[in-house]
Amino acid sequence: MRRGGAVAVLGHRYPGSGNDDRRDRRDVERPATIAAGATCVDDRRRGHDRVREAERRLRKPLELVDGLTLRPKGHQEPADLARGCLTAHDHAHRLSSLIGRQRLVSDESRPTTLKTRIIAHSQPVVRTDRESRAPVDARIEDMVIERLKADLMRADALVVSDYDKGAVTPRILETVLPIAYERIPVLIDPKLRNFKAYRPATLITPNHFEALRMSNSEEDSDDGLYLAAKRIRADLNCDAVLITRGVRGMMLLETDNDPVYVKTAAREVYDVTGAGDTVVAALAAALATGASMLEAATFANQAAGIVVGKVGTATVAPEELIATFDD
Repeated sequence: MRRGGAVAVLGHRYPGSGNDDRRDRRDVERPATIAAGATCVDDRRRGHDRVREAERRLRKPLELVDGLTLRPKGHQEPADLARGCLTAHDHAHRLSSLIGRQRLVSDESRPTTLKTRIIAHSQPVVRTDRESRAPVDARIEDMVIERLKADLMRADALVVSDYDKGAVTPRILETVLPIAYERIPVLIDPKLRNFKAYRPATLITPNHFEALRMSNSEEDSDDGLYLAAKRIRADLNCDAVLITRGVRGMMLLETDNDPVYVKTAAREVYDVTGAGDTVVAALAAALATGASMLEAATFANQAAGIVVGKVGTATVAPEELIATFDD
């Protein structure tokens, strides 16, 4: 991976038990799940604290430039003065070390997406993104398709997490989804740009804002979102639509059934960062082990209720999730 190259697509297959494609699908602790999409660096900065700490160490007055780089006050050229601060070309290497290079496809023509969040007193203030949203070229598409086809043979579920960064393209979707849908649950965390290409799919999981845009609707109510879910399901011919609604929980629509409303499990909400990712990950884990759609939605709702009670991009430990069902 060349310096300056960015990590583009793929990742996170958790091995199942054995090599038999018909492995026990109730083995909830070891589902083999593929997540396909853009990889991002989520960088949280506590601006005031960081500036004061560096000033004490360097014994110079400093200012924070674009939420990322410290420079001496009055100087025009920024300088990386904070030891350990990641510069742009380091992000791909950091992701490779965290995720594993074999799980990633590198596109040297684009930067790794960097989300910088400014935090003050444990509350998010502003976020800036450094990224390219142009679609990946045919060469990268070929690499992604080849990798996904190979991994699908050993998978129990596929999650397409589309961050609208250009890593997920209509060609990738049109090639991979039909193959996956024949074997395993296919879950899509969607964006509007690729909406028409999300087929076939087991479950589409927009938030309420995305659902309204995708259905050309405006009424953010129970009835309005029910109509939005019906339109999405009709347009894509997917098995089900689950709309996440923030503090109002979730709405699940399967086939031609009436919608099911799942109340939020959150007791306190500190930070909603990553809640949508938690939902689709928990849904995939549950469906991969044979859970019904409603069971999976309830499971995911409990997981999301945990992460929004934490500050930052958080994860859920198995014991935390089990405890919510014991309460």
